[in-house]
Formats: sequence, C-alpha cells, structure tokens
Amino acid sequence: MAEWLKISDIMDISGIPETTLRRFFSRFSDFFTTKRDGNATVYLSDCLIVLQLIKEAREAGKNTKEIESILRGTVPQTVDMVAENPPHVGDSIQADSRLLHAMLVLVDQRRDIDRLESELSKRDMEIRELEIRLTKEIESVKESVRSTKNESLWEAFKRLWRKS
Repeated sequence: MAEWLKISDIMDISGIPETTLRRFFSRFSDFFTTKRDGNATVYLSDCLIVLQLIKEAREAGKNTKEIESILRGTVPQTVDMVAENPPHVGDSIQADSRLLHAMLVLVDQRRDIDRLESELSKRDMEIRELEIRLTKEIESVKESVRSTKNESLWEAFKRLWRKS
C-alpha cells in the first residue's frame, strides 16, 4: 500500500538533494500526488518512481520539455480535487439556481441563433435570385448594345423616340 512521504524522507530514500527535489516537484507537479499535512506537503510514495525517471532523463542530457514528454507517455497525471471549505447546502441551492439560470439563457441564445440562421438563409436565397436577375438584365443590355452598334444615329433616335 502506498504511503505518504515528507520531502526529508524522499531525500533519504532517493539520495536526491532537497533543492533538486523541490525543483523537480515544482517543474513536474502534474505527475506527483500530494496533500497538505499541516504546514508541510507530503507526497505519495509512487513519487519515487517518477523521480527516478526524471533523474535518469536528466543524466541522459534531456531538457525539461523532453522529460515532460517522456513522463506524459509513461506516468499518469494527477489532478487535485480537494475543497478547502466544503460548500454549504444553501450554497449548493444557489449554485443550482445559477446553473439553471445560465442554462435558460443558453436556450434563449440558441433560439436566437436558430432564428438568425434562418433569416440569413432567406437573405442568401434573395441575394442569389437578385444575382440571377441582374445577370439576365446585364446580358439583355449587352445584346441591346450589340444590336445598336451598327445602327445610325438617326435610326437610334427614331427607335428611342418610339419607345417614349
């Protein structure tokens, strides 16, 4: 069974100086399970394996990022989930109420987003229809210009006069 060790115990067992241990614990804190024991921090005894890996990697010339990469591939990371002050029942009800309110706001926002997406889709269709209409009008004007290129000024004047 794993036991909790003080830094002095770890120093005696591992032979790693205290300053080096503190540096390792600080730089690679995600890989050590810790808890507070009064004013001291104690470490789960499996830290000895992690410390040995770090020590060997350092001796092999690996830098901090390389060591972290090695640890991520071999050692599970720890996450501390300890509440310093456990919440009161009233706090829980208030938190639930705030959560419910936030969820209702999110539902309203989702409805707004859906409505806006629908409006945007309609506008896109209108724009496509206008583009098609404008393209047809432009082609019509181009055709009209082509047909009038060979027309004399007098013929063009008569044609325009008849239209009005």
